[in-house]
Amino acid sequence: MASFTKEEQQVSMAAWRDGLGEKLVDFGGILFGGNNIYADKEEPCTKNILGYSLTQNVRKISS
Repeated sequence: MASFTKEEQQVSMAAWRDGLGEKLVDFGGILFGGNNIYADKEEPCTKNILGYSLTQNVRKISS
């Protein structure tokens, strides 16, 4: 996704979000560019985590 244009990224994320439907609890947010904060220091995060979303497993039970 890094080579996508901003418009392509938006279309891709909208399709992903819409595909989850009622399973999407919280769309989440962006995490890249953050810092790790420790008791005695703060340093840039070096992990390849770009963001997060919260989803749930929705199972319909028939009666």
